[in-house]
Amino acid sequence: MLVAAIGLYTVYLVPTPEPRGVAIAKEIRLPTPRYESDVSIEEALLRRRSVRSYRDEPMTLQEVSQLLWAAQGITDPRGFRTAPSAGALYPLVLYVVVGNVEGLEKGVYRYGPHKHGIVKVLDGDRRAELAGAALGQEWVKNGAIDLVITAVYERTTRKYGDRGIRYVHMEA
Repeated sequence: MLVAAIGLYTVYLVPTPEPRGVAIAKEIRLPTPRYESDVSIEEALLRRRSVRSYRDEPMTLQEVSQLLWAAQGITDPRGFRTAPSAGALYPLVLYVVVGNVEGLEKGVYRYGPHKHGIVKVLDGDRRAELAGAALGQEWVKNGAIDLVITAVYERTTRKYGDRGIRYVHMEA
């Protein structure tokens, strides 16, 4: 029993690997997301569609804030998030590739859910590069932003071994 307890204790003492990408600017605090809506979950599901043509208007920082919070935002003082995670280990790391957002320079930003902020890690409009990486899907470069989901596998495999890889894929 002691060995098991020590093993679990050790898991939580090992430093969590940080996502790649060194910040090249200060963190930008995002506007507080809305926690209530006039649209029910049922109506949102009923109206959900995939769209490949986008408005030629910039997004607002509030809209970006809402999307990032909905994807991986903190919902509880203990650090739980809007999306479930095996063992509450949260291996997913979100990046937003900005092309057209009011008040935000073009570039790639890493989302930090604990402070609900973003940090620029790459300068410039990278949407065309991302479209190339997405097998030439032209629509990727036409949106105001692209969300990129990455993962730090070790956060989950440290506890679950090889099955942690599958857990990460399910979360993404």
